Amino acid sequence: NVLTGLPLTDDELKAVVAKAAALPGLIDEWQKTPEFRTRMLKFFKQAFQQTQTDPTDYNDLIGANPNDIGPALLLRTAEEMFARTVLQLIDEGRPFTEVATTDRFMMNAPLMSILAFIDAIPRSDLNQVVTTAVWPMQKPEMKNLTLTLIYETDPATGAVLTIPWADSMNPMSPNFMRFAMPKPYVGNQPRCIEPYVVKGVAALQGLLPLMFGQRPGACGPSTGQVTADDWNTWRMVRIRAPKVGEERTGFWDLARLRDPTAVELIMDTPRIGFMSTLAFMANWPTNMSNQSRVITNQALIVGLNRSFDDRGTTVQITETADDSKHVQPGTACFGCHQTLDPMRDLFRQSYAISYFKQMTPMNPKYPIPAMGTFAVDGAPATTGSGIATFGKGIATHPGFAAAWTQ
Repeated sequence: NVLTGLPLTDDELKAVVAKAAALPGLIDEWQKTPEFRTRMLKFFKQAFQQTQTDPTDYNDLIGANPNDIGPALLLRTAEEMFARTVLQLIDEGRPFTEVATTDRFMMNAPLMSILAFIDAIPRSDLNQVVTTAVWPMQKPEMKNLTLTLIYETDPATGAVLTIPWADSMNPMSPNFMRFAMPKPYVGNQPRCIEPYVVKGVAALQGLLPLMFGQRPGACGPSTGQVTADDWNTWRMVRIRAPKVGEERTGFWDLARLRDPTAVELIMDTPRIGFMSTLAFMANWPTNMSNQSRVITNQALIVGLNRSFDDRGTTVQITETADDSKHVQPGTACFGCHQTLDPMRDLFRQSYAISYFKQMTPMNPKYPIPAMGTFAVDGAPATTGSGIATFGKGIATHPGFAAAWTQ
């Protein structure tokens, strides 16, 4: 019933009564049923806390307005991503502990583009674009980037000018970063009238809404490049950091993202395990006071069925007291911080406050230790740096199997 929602048959019951060792074989058969996939997709979404998000929860995570992407499709994709990943890991016969350590995820082309966009335009702990780290702007052809929207018709035929996306994104083309609109702007914002021109990082940011059918600058709809079919192109994709001299995946490169043989997304922002997905992070935002303590606590609940709440300490998302005052020895908060903070440092080493790649670990006001420690219930500690160490701590913890069984 847990796995499929179906009742036990008489023959199945008789088989187990006659020989208890028959149960694993029955489980294998139940996992092959369509009911298993339907039920487990829902279960894994809930068990890994990938549900109950709202499109607005993704504003700061993406650095763009979800309405420019398609809020309903974005929401469905973000919430299903990890449940589909777990089902694929099961299909491959992988150890279930990989839910905490996997760098491979089920993704479609739009989601790959969104993750690559986040990686291309990182933000600091103050949620400001770190312009020196915007890697596409370091390419020679993009140093003085200018995006131009035009509307032109042929004087003789009246035909509306069109420019293929590949032409607009080709640095060798005279139409590089020029985009022909199918209709002229008809709103009441003078700044939106063609030619609409933006430069620098704003030009790069303007590509994302154009891909999904919106004009940049909240200037209304346009013809999008992402199709309805693109949202259903699910496949397992490994996310990895670039090798020396290797270029990252461009979020605008739709041909590459659509290619079913392209099974790597090359980017510098780490994505490891269930706790690094957009949906999990949308559920558990943080701020400069909390500094990833809530998301750390929630990851422990998911991974090991453990919580600091179990010991009479609630980790609040908005703390107003100064750390130097409220975590003194003898205070109610001290015991929690003593164990929790070395673990939350693993999140902070990888992610800024809005969960972009951490770019300022040496912030003098909020310095992040170079090493963190994962330690729960007296089990051997896992020491290292970043979200991969956190995932390893969950996967190797002796309480993992019992936690998931329960």
